[in-house]
Amino acid sequence: MRSLFYILSLLALASTTVLASRIPAGHVVDIADNVGVRQLTNAQRFARGMTPATPRRLFSPTRARRDPMPSFTSVPLSGRILAKKADGTSAGYVKINSFSSIMAGHDAASADIFQFNTVRSVTDLLELNIPQTGLKLVPGTTTNRFWFTPTSMYSYLYMTTSARSVPAGGPLQGPDNSRYVETLNWLYDPATKGLSAVWVNTNDAVTRVPLDILWGPTSSSMLFSGDGALYKEKYADTRRDIITFVFEPFVQPA
Repeated sequence: MRSLFYILSLLALASTTVLASRIPAGHVVDIADNVGVRQLTNAQRFARGMTPATPRRLFSPTRARRDPMPSFTSVPLSGRILAKKADGTSAGYVKINSFSSIMAGHDAASADIFQFNTVRSVTDLLELNIPQTGLKLVPGTTTNRFWFTPTSMYSYLYMTTSARSVPAGGPLQGPDNSRYVETLNWLYDPATKGLSAVWVNTNDAVTRVPLDILWGPTSSSMLFSGDGALYKEKYADTRRDIITFVFEPFVQPA
């Protein structure tokens, strides 16, 4: 019995010695130390003879944001198109007389109404619809393949109409009234109300070529060209000049 008591006493003494060796001399342990210990680095813990801290979970998948990202709602926008000359003066409103006769020079009362769906970015292509006829205002060509190159920027396309909906870059569809078309060709800048056109080359379906719009009071219709000045020089066209389109919406989207 005395032997058992002696052995237990030795074990208790050994435990006390080990615990004491892990606490700096003169240090008083209190509840506040628990907070301090949790803030120690692993290097500090090792220096005190302590085990490494349990890793803290910095990210929990269950806490991931579940709220849906704000969605974009496309809103139809209707209005008239005002043509402007190079000097910024008015060339009148656009009216479609026929697929081959699209003219400016009209007053607001007789102008056609155009409509498109608002886009997320000024770089998003859109279709320019004519709601009263169900047609679209588009560039057209007499061939089923067409692209601009650095040496053919003077080439031109017809401004025409189509009931089709054709992705930019082709393959072109048609002919409609002897014209092959693509219909996603317009860009709209809500800050300036500018409405501009591009052609997506059918040889790569990627390259966007900004188009100049050409018209004059004595011309039969409007044309598009990769470079209006080069077009006028190449074809000696004195009837048409470069114009720009400004869209005048009836109601601004919310």
